[in-house]
Amino acid sequence: MTYGVCSGVEVVEVACNKCGAPLEVGEDTKFVTCGFCKARLRIRHKGGAHFTEVRKRVRAVEKKTAAVEKKAAAVEKKAASLDFEVKELRLKQELDELEDRWREEREELYIRQKNGGTVRPEAWHAQLAFAIAGCALVAGLMMLDAGPGIAPALLLMAAFAAVGGVLSKSRFTRFNAALGRYQAERDDVEYRLAKLRRKQRRR
Repeated sequence: MTYGVCSGVEVVEVACNKCGAPLEVGEDTKFVTCGFCKARLRIRHKGGAHFTEVRKRVRAVEKKTAAVEKKAAAVEKKAASLDFEVKELRLKQELDELEDRWREEREELYIRQKNGGTVRPEAWHAQLAFAIAGCALVAGLMMLDAGPGIAPALLLMAAFAAVGGVLSKSRFTRFNAALGRYQAERDDVEYRLAKLRRKQRRR
C-alpha cells in the first residue's frame, strides 16, 4: 500500500477485492467502482489500514443475476429439447403415413392370383405374355388350312395373350413409377430426420 498527496487530498493505493487491480482513492473515500472489472467496492479504513470489499448488495445482485441467467439457460435448453422432440415426432409420423399410403398403393398394383395371393409386377410377365401371343399367332396362321376351329382358337389365344402382355407391361410401368416416388419421398424424410438429429447432437 502506498500513500500520496493529490490536490491537497491524501491518496492511498488499495487493491480491488474482486480482481486484484490497483486502485488509487482518497483517504476518506467510502465507495468506488473498479476501473478494470467494474465491481462496486466499499473502502474500509481500519487502524491505519485501507482495504476494499465488494458491497454486499452488489454481490447479492450479481449472485441473483447469475442464478437467473442459469435458470434462463436451463429453460432455453428445455425449450430446444421440446422443439426437437416435436419436430422428430412429426417426421416419424410423416414416415408412418408414407408407409401406409405406399402399402395401399402397392396392394392395388400387385397382381392377384387365383389362390388369393398377390405377386409383384415384373418385366418378365409381359415378356412371357407377348411370347405366348407370338407363338399362338404363328401357329394359328400355320393351321389356317388344317381344319375348322383350330386356327381361330389359336388366333384368339394370341389376341388374349397380347392384351395380357399390354396390361402386364402397363402395370409394371405404373408400379415402378409409384415405387420410385415412394423411395424418393422416404429418402427425403429420412434425410431431414437425420439432419435434425445431427443438429441436436451438436448442442
